Amino acid sequence: MSTHDVPSYFQSYYEMIQNLSNEEPSLDHITELIERDISLSYKLLKLINSPAYRPKQKINSIRQAIVLLGLIELEKWIYVLAVREDIIQNSQMAEETIRLSMTRAKMCEEIGRLRTGKGDSSCYFMTGMFSLMDSLLNIPMSKILDELPLQDDICEALQGKNNKLKEILDLASAVEKAQWSRISEMCEKLNVDEKTIFKIYSESLAWSSQLMNPEKNTGKQPS
Repeated sequence: MSTHDVPSYFQSYYEMIQNLSNEEPSLDHITELIERDISLSYKLLKLINSPAYRPKQKINSIRQAIVLLGLIELEKWIYVLAVREDIIQNSQMAEETIRLSMTRAKMCEEIGRLRTGKGDSSCYFMTGMFSLMDSLLNIPMSKILDELPLQDDICEALQGKNNKLKEILDLASAVEKAQWSRISEMCEKLNVDEKTIFKIYSESLAWSSQLMNPEKNTGKQPS
C-alpha cells in the first residue's frame, strides 16, 4: 500500500468506519462506499491478492472482495488507511482523470444493466473504474493487472481484447470523445438507443461530480 497510491477522499474512510461500528453493518452500503473511491477499490483488491488472503477464485466485484476479507479485517484495514492518510500526503494526481474513471465506471455499469437486464453489473463497473489506472499510476496496465485478482474477462477488456465488457467500455469512451459516427455504429451493434446512452452519460457525469465535490452535496447520497 506504500507505492503507486491513488488519491482518496477522507470522508470515504470515516463514513465507512462509522458504518462498521454499527451493531449490524450494512454490507450493501460498505460496498457502495468502496466502489465510489477508486483508491480504496484498488487497495482492497491488492490486499485480497496478498499471500494472507489470496482467493482461490477470481474476483468480479467489490462486494465479493469484502465478503472474502470479512468485516472485522476490513474494519482494521480501514483504520490503518485512515491514520496513514492523515499522516502521509498523497502525490498529486489529475483530478479530472479520477473523475473520468468514475464516470466511465457508472456508464459501463448502467449500459451493462441496460444490455443484459441483470441487476448485478459489478463487472462492468469494475472495468470502467480501472480502465484509466495505468494513467493514474503511470505504470503499464499489464503490471497493474498482475497485482489484482480480477476475473479474466475484466483483465482481457482492460488489455484491449474484445469481449462484452470491452464493447461497452468502447462505447463509453466514444461518448466521452463525442465520436458521433462511432457512437451510432456501436449503439446499433449493441441494440441500445442513442438517446438513452446520452442520458446515462449525463447522469454518470452528475454522479461522479457529486462524489468529487462532496462539500456541494446537499445530503443526498449518489446511487
